Amino acid sequence: MCGFVVLIEPKKKFSNDILSKIEKKIFHRGPDSGGILNENGISMVFRRLSILDLRKISDQPMVDKKNSVSIVFNGEIYNFLELKKKLIKKGYFFKTNSDTEVILKGYLEWGEEISNMLEGMFAFAIFDKKKKNLFVSRDHLGIKPLYFFSNGKFIYIGSEISPLKNFIDLQVDKEALSEILFFRYASGKSTGYKNIFKIPAGYNYSINIETLNVRRTQYFDLAGTFYKNKK
Repeated sequence: MCGFVVLIEPKKKFSNDILSKIEKKIFHRGPDSGGILNENGISMVFRRLSILDLRKISDQPMVDKKNSVSIVFNGEIYNFLELKKKLIKKGYFFKTNSDTEVILKGYLEWGEEISNMLEGMFAFAIFDKKKKNLFVSRDHLGIKPLYFFSNGKFIYIGSEISPLKNFIDLQVDKEALSEILFFRYASGKSTGYKNIFKIPAGYNYSINIETLNVRRTQYFDLAGTFYKNKK
């Protein structure tokens, strides 16, 4: 299953205590190993359920030190071996047998286009230290969960909402309450909480960690694809 949380607040270094609490909150998503990346302005917390390449070298956050790029990833990529072969032909070297490293190297080669090249279910965040940018992507159909919160000074992105309780008081979204009571589910971007949203399926978010500017891009539209195929 795996799970991750990314915290962004310009010029702030999050405390080890708060990051440890977050890791414990998402421990159930990945009992095999965990990891934390803590930089000025951004922190990434991860818990891993080992499936591909069980070695410690495949733990996350996975860091490409040469390019100063780090990734946290939840999911499974079905065509990662095909993409890996293409990247090897382009001169990339792989240390692991994981699909995580393929996404990371794929981002270095193709940038944000990597999302539409992936076949599978995924939610991931890639921190590009040189660009001071966090690239976030959710799979085409939104199979893997991914939540977003921002109050203008602080951004939270995570596989679950519960760790956010360490930073804000969660308030029920009364407009979504009737829908949740009837369907037991909040549709669209709604989560049932105020100011906490699901990152939509088939979307990429690009976030400047210094200005907190967020650029949203839809890379896949299921309805549009269906309509195109019907013509």
